[in-house]
Amino acid sequence: MILLKELDSSTLDSLTDLLVKAFSKDPLVAYLFRGRNQTREVYRFYRLLLSVFSSKGSLYVDSSEANGLILWNDSIASPGFREWSRSGIVNVLGLSVQTVFRLFRVGLTVERAHKQTIKSRHLHLILLGVYPSSQGKGIGRRLLDILLEEANRLSLPCYLETQNEKNVQFYESAGFTVEKTLQISRSLKSWSMLRTPQ
Repeated sequence: MILLKELDSSTLDSLTDLLVKAFSKDPLVAYLFRGRNQTREVYRFYRLLLSVFSSKGSLYVDSSEANGLILWNDSIASPGFREWSRSGIVNVLGLSVQTVFRLFRVGLTVERAHKQTIKSRHLHLILLGVYPSSQGKGIGRRLLDILLEEANRLSLPCYLETQNEKNVQFYESAGFTVEKTLQISRSLKSWSMLRTPQ
């Protein structure tokens, strides 16, 4: 596993591509991005997430080929407005009005659940993605284990949200429990999950 300290433009592009492909069939992507510009909007979304959260977080890839990645933040070092503004948040303005509305609906709902679920310091899993052709080979679990080892070392709980019901069992097998289930829309649910340090 390789820790990435800084992202140059080329690395950011390749990791964004990884996420676009890894989440191509994800319920959150299906809910947020519809219409003619879907591919461009999904790309902007994941590039923005990587730019913002990697500035204060821990980003690992599985190998030099980067078939999978994990990104988390320590809750005491969450990105502030300065990082958001530097990341190109204005690019969100390039999204359709409907996409921005859905994005804020999900973001506000999930953030509220996050704050209700855990108030103490914790590690927050932002992204865990693996290329579809590399899924089922243990890459995601090995990446997740890096986060869990760090949480155990620091004696901190881990928190995550997932909008893909298929992921719930995967995270439960790693010691997470569902703390909240949210119905964001008729077509989208979100699970807030927590793992205590071991």
